[in-house]
Amino acid sequence: MKLVWQWITRSVFRFMLAATKVVPYPVSVFIARGVGRFAFLISPRYRNVAQRNLLLAFGDSLSEGKRNTIIVKVFENFIRTLLVEFMRCPSLSPQKISDLFGGYSLECVDELMKHGKGAIIVSAHLGNWEMLARSFAVRGYKGLVVVRNGPDKKLNALTDELRRRSGYVVHPRGASPKHLLNHLRSNNVVVILPDQKSDDLFVPFFGVDTGTTAGPAILSLKTGCPIVTVFAPRLPNGKYKMVFGRIIWPDPLVEKKTEVLRIMTEINAEVEAVIRDYPDQWLWLHDRWRVRRTEPIQDSPIAVVS
Repeated sequence: MKLVWQWITRSVFRFMLAATKVVPYPVSVFIARGVGRFAFLISPRYRNVAQRNLLLAFGDSLSEGKRNTIIVKVFENFIRTLLVEFMRCPSLSPQKISDLFGGYSLECVDELMKHGKGAIIVSAHLGNWEMLARSFAVRGYKGLVVVRNGPDKKLNALTDELRRRSGYVVHPRGASPKHLLNHLRSNNVVVILPDQKSDDLFVPFFGVDTGTTAGPAILSLKTGCPIVTVFAPRLPNGKYKMVFGRIIWPDPLVEKKTEVLRIMTEINAEVEAVIRDYPDQWLWLHDRWRVRRTEPIQDSPIAVVS
């Protein structure tokens, strides 16, 4: 049965990829919104996950009806991002990307690159993260994006190829970090979305000690590379706003475990802030708080910094 569903998913993916070439963009968006609402209706599991997450993050400040309104928009945004805009990314010209972002500036990233250590771009599954990666690629940055692959290798190959055509390459999460380190040492860009569950370490996120990946902090300490948070929320007119957070530099003089915790705490705070500004555009469907802190933090994820 699993293989059947994987075949169906790949078939839908290929169909949508072909459809984006002939169906006008406004029609595609209209269809995606409808599919998103339908997905909301037939996905009680993800609705319940999102309800729990929103209740944990916002408490009683949001009614159940308001939470449902947010969740419907999350489904719509997710479907629109993956089944419409992600598939159109390779065909979008630099001028079109500039228009979509209202004539964006990457001056702060340009300045970071002058240090010769590369840059770690930290974002989140909010707005259109694929379009964000494309916006860096059309400006000439050699981007490497860390992704969590799914169980279907054939589907992974399809999405990896689409990203390659968009101007950036994929590094599977959990693979050897040597390629990431070499990429940064060659003064290039690594993009990481660390807003999914992990048991590397526990730092605050919406007021709760939350299982969080240590990856960005480890890379930063290992290479001396700065981290800058960047997000691409969608605007009401269908365009995007590039939102830059603070630049986080590693301090080699601080004890390494302490510094990893400090960096990831600051990153979680930046991600939380942009989610609070655009709560209907983050992927609340992901069970972000499933990993609970039941044991002391293990040393192994941080030990690779040594």
